[in-house]
Amino acid sequence: MATDSSEELAQDTETSSVKAGSGGEMKRALKLPKPKMRKRNLLYAVLIIVVLVGGWQVVRKELRIGEKVYAQAAGHKIYREDVKDLIGNTKGVSDRQAATVLADKYLTEAMAKDAKVSVSDQDLVNEYGKEINTQKTQQKLYYQRKVNQLYFKKLGAYTRGIYKGKYLIANFSRNIPHPSPLMAEEKSANPNLGNPKAIAADKKYAENLLTKLYNQITDGKITFDQAIEAEQQDPQVGLKAYPTQPHSGSFDTSKGYGSLLTADVTAKKIPTIQAGTTTKPFLAATSSGATDNNSTLGSYYLVVRMDESRGGVNMSFDQYLQESKQKLGYKINV
Repeated sequence: MATDSSEELAQDTETSSVKAGSGGEMKRALKLPKPKMRKRNLLYAVLIIVVLVGGWQVVRKELRIGEKVYAQAAGHKIYREDVKDLIGNTKGVSDRQAATVLADKYLTEAMAKDAKVSVSDQDLVNEYGKEINTQKTQQKLYYQRKVNQLYFKKLGAYTRGIYKGKYLIANFSRNIPHPSPLMAEEKSANPNLGNPKAIAADKKYAENLLTKLYNQITDGKITFDQAIEAEQQDPQVGLKAYPTQPHSGSFDTSKGYGSLLTADVTAKKIPTIQAGTTTKPFLAATSSGATDNNSTLGSYYLVVRMDESRGGVNMSFDQYLQESKQKLGYKINV
């Protein structure tokens, strides 16, 4: 029995030793992954830092944080690299000049969008010639400056009003005298110069011709283009009779105002004509300022067909430009 007890005791002691040993091994087994976890956690931390730093660099680059803004307009900011890229190899151009050209670019584009004004490649060629296409790639600053100038020109026309259509004109000024040191020579060449009866007859003929053409147009007997041709070929008021005066044709004030449309009466009349309408014949005045139907200073009658009428603001272009600059956050900072 004693032997059995001793054996049992020995077995219990061995078992306890094994259990104790097993517990130690288990503890050691649990402790083994810790260095690997530390390395993995460290790697994760490094990756997070790299991502954060990289992300910050991307954000910083995209938002241009810390970079000087050379100029701005219409939500666009202009930086040093933009200015240097525009200047390229062009000599004698300051950063301020180049920044202004870029600011004007964004300003005019925004103003033109509101005014529904555009500048096409063909517009540029018509304005500056075919060499503008070469400047587009080789002299970017001069090219952009010319684009801006054409936008400003068209926006100036918009400020005054953009009117498109056709008109008939009948001149009667050949016998109307104007102050001149050569008056004696002119009267010798034209005995009717200053003759009231001759002037009245010419004036009546011009009025009658346009009245007849206007009635034929409104009655659908001829088109407006046919009326234009009739005036140009007329022996009394047409191209041969008045080779140096304006004649019937088309007008588009977005491309500029001719002298015909800036005469006192015409300039006041044009903005009042609604698109899609045609005026009855009316007497226009010369720059001398005569406006009444009985005046001998009036030099032509007009019929105007208005196809498009828009724009026209109650301020000068300079005022309109300054208001637009303020509205669109235009600033030059160099």
